[in-house]
Amino acid sequence: MKLLHLGEIPYRPAGSRMVQFQNNSKNEFEILCERAVQHAQRTALIVEDRAISYEELGLRSDKVAASLLRTLETTDLRESRIAFLIQAGLDHVVIQWGIWKAGGVVVPLATSHPPPEL
Repeated sequence: MKLLHLGEIPYRPAGSRMVQFQNNSKNEFEILCERAVQHAQRTALIVEDRAISYEELGLRSDKVAASLLRTLETTDLRESRIAFLIQAGLDHVVIQWGIWKAGGVVVPLATSHPPPEL
């Protein structure tokens, strides 16, 4: 069995989506949001026995974004780093999308780490 060094593993297959994004004025999250609107009633996430649609994910993350912007008294986070600590699950994704929608950079903290490491 041949072992590969990390640098030898292709990040994306040749000719993959990266070319599309480089030639597009929209970022990956904007494209993801467009697809979510197009498929609003489809299931976006399933965690344990709970599922939410793209529409619900969009509405809930809009509330997170609005709350962040209102609390920080701004209209755009301008790529500010926003850290949050929550267990993995639906709310984790909702918060992540909300931060992106508000213009922030997501810095998720793992609940599995001991407090001194956070």
